[in-house]
Amino acid sequence: MQLAKIDTFASSTLLETGDTAKLSSFAYLGDGTLIDDGVFQYVSSDESIVSVDENGMIQAHKNGIAQITTICTY
Repeated sequence: MQLAKIDTFASSTLLETGDTAKLSSFAYLGDGTLIDDGVFQYVSSDESIVSVDENGMIQAHKNGIAQITTICTY
């Protein structure tokens, strides 16, 4: 069965320069089953504004808007 959806939540969505927040992600199959062994990767649309590490920790570097994309492999 194929991956149907990924839900990603941040401990905070409005950050000031220097602030950090933690991402939590959950992936689901088409029948709604939670994928227990999923490995998540996070990508920032603009690393100069906000960066994200392999553990889902984001850090704000300057004012602006950036999008975090979540990728799941299982």
